[in-house]
Amino acid sequence: MVTPVKSDSSEFNFDFSSDHIEDIYKSLVESSPDALSFHSIDGTFIKASPRMAELLGFDNEDQLVGRTVYDFISNESVDRAKQSVATILVEQGRVENREYKILRKDGSCFIADASASIVQDSLGEPRAVIAVIRDITPRKKLEEKLKALNTELEDYAHTVSHDLSGPITNIIVAGKMACEMLDGLPDCEQKQDMEQVLEAIKYQGKKAHEMTRDLLSLAEAGQIPYYVEDVSLSNVMNGITKAFSGWVEENDIKIVVGDDLGSIKANPTQIYQLFASLFRNAVQHGKADEPVIEVRRLAAEEKGEHRFLFRDNGPGIPEGIINDLFHPFVKSGYENTGVGLSIVEKIVNVYDGEIKAYNHDGACFEFSLKEPVE
Repeated sequence: MVTPVKSDSSEFNFDFSSDHIEDIYKSLVESSPDALSFHSIDGTFIKASPRMAELLGFDNEDQLVGRTVYDFISNESVDRAKQSVATILVEQGRVENREYKILRKDGSCFIADASASIVQDSLGEPRAVIAVIRDITPRKKLEEKLKALNTELEDYAHTVSHDLSGPITNIIVAGKMACEMLDGLPDCEQKQDMEQVLEAIKYQGKKAHEMTRDLLSLAEAGQIPYYVEDVSLSNVMNGITKAFSGWVEENDIKIVVGDDLGSIKANPTQIYQLFASLFRNAVQHGKADEPVIEVRRLAAEEKGEHRFLFRDNGPGIPEGIINDLFHPFVKSGYENTGVGLSIVEKIVNVYDGEIKAYNHDGACFEFSLKEPVE
């Protein structure tokens, strides 16, 4: 048995005078793996950590004093950096996780994740900026490799599913023809056995066809759109509700669509596929005594962003699969191939957006889309 040891705080007395506080901060700054700097609102370096000097290719931090942070931001990133300072940083007091291409003293470069916070004076006026940057070049290179591998796998899935669709269709047709031929034969035990075998062939052929079709859709969903236009999302939802009218009437589902879903510059096929997949998911899984499906637009958090919410009042998403919901072939008990929500996530990613699923009086899918930069 281990006897707990009582700590006596008096043993850890520390002198928190101003001199010691300065030593503590200096120690933290010098030991930080991230690069820190203290500069004026216009970007002129006042102080910098040794790590900042090292990242930028200088012998010591004093060599940075008097230079501006914009001296080390590449031409393609400098306007965006200045815009962030002029708007978000000044208005909100901080900017987080912005990626910039940073130039070193010798002309080489790296990708940095940058965050900054305003330092105010006693009157609350902005006087300086504390910035933190981290070299994420290795991570970005790994992401590019993974992206290339994913592209290769998607191409492979596209080829395989496309090539398999023909033979599988022929199997289904042959099964139907065999059933028709069998109908003309006299009843016997062998005929019944053959009917069972052919029904199994037809059923499995149909499932294989659905799988290859959905794999093809999954592979194509992640492709960068070659054609975009202004897509009215209210018109998209009108088309979807008409396409699913049979299911809606059969299950007596109430559809609640926001007055103005707005429009987005995007590929119309991808947007229809995205909204239709979420709508189909809500129809299939939102089982309730009086089922309701709600689709509405949410307030955007930044310029060029569109945010939406799909929700139903059903039993919600099973806790056992909620974290893996967007992985291919994850099912929740219904007869499907389990790729519908994977397609949804792929399309959201194409438009540099994010999607999250959670339960709140039913299943909720909240996602964002950003318009392609021209």
